[in-house]
Amino acid sequence: MRGRSRRIELIINLRIMLFKSLLDQEYRKMLPVFDDMLNMAFQSQKHYADMLLVNENAGYYKDVEKADNLPFVPDPYTIGPQLEGHSEVTHHKFIGEYVKTASTEHYKKYLKAVVYNPDKSNEIEQLTDNEEFTIQIEMLIYLKIWESDTFIKKMYQLARLINGEDYDWHFKIKGHDKNDVGGLPRSMLINDHVAKKFTKKLPKIAKYFTSCYKSQIRNAIAHSQYAILGRSIILNNHIDEKKNSLSHITFDNWTKMFHQTIMIYSLYIKFFNRVNDIYYESSQIDNLSVEIRINRLYPKAETRYMMLYTRPYFKDWSPFKPDESIR
Repeated sequence: MRGRSRRIELIINLRIMLFKSLLDQEYRKMLPVFDDMLNMAFQSQKHYADMLLVNENAGYYKDVEKADNLPFVPDPYTIGPQLEGHSEVTHHKFIGEYVKTASTEHYKKYLKAVVYNPDKSNEIEQLTDNEEFTIQIEMLIYLKIWESDTFIKKMYQLARLINGEDYDWHFKIKGHDKNDVGGLPRSMLINDHVAKKFTKKLPKIAKYFTSCYKSQIRNAIAHSQYAILGRSIILNNHIDEKKNSLSHITFDNWTKMFHQTIMIYSLYIKFFNRVNDIYYESSQIDNLSVEIRINRLYPKAETRYMMLYTRPYFKDWSPFKPDESIR
């Protein structure tokens, strides 16, 4: 019972291993880079409203044609959150609450506290037990971010626009729709279609992605193929013969990688809030509307244009005027 009581006490008195000092450090480093990305995306986009398409999760959703509760057949080329957007809102709330608990203690001070000292063995053991608990919470958040359909899709589309490519209306993630065998795996999208595409125009973003996204670590977390020993995470999916395969990651390296992940996610949210504000301000000169371009493949390849309308305060977007009923 003593061990159980100690675990309960540990959970009640849990110290979150997120440090404001590290977050501030990463914020100062990456905010100018995200500013550059915003300017570059607007300058390089093929159509002036392509960035709005990214923000509004535009895509080809053929399942909407199956809707039987509407007096018309909806167009599968549509904008809006869809299920993946609502999922992002759910996870964003969770991540946001976690970030609010960031410690004001300086990380360097904390590191001194966990240096081995036989006179403080009980105190150090409690600290490392606390680290083990909170790191496993952080692993869940790590998956929430790097597995997010909308996060991957928006960064993929951004990389395309910055390189002067069209918005991809037919983007698909492999396995997202079990009835559709198309699309690419998440790891390939992140590594080859995001990080590599950023390399030439925004190398700091590319380096940041490769620094904090490790598919091996993602897989180890997703499949519970890890063990925590001392202040290290042992990766059971390590392959000796495979180059760059990790046998373990120290708590200190995990902390750095996780803080980078949180910051890239935080700046991503801030980035698209700014995108929405820019288009909202732009819409003021055209009766709260913006024209978008749709590059269709079905039922035939063609380009169409459509107006999106927004509303004061809500700043949301719809193909219907605010005072117009769907009919």
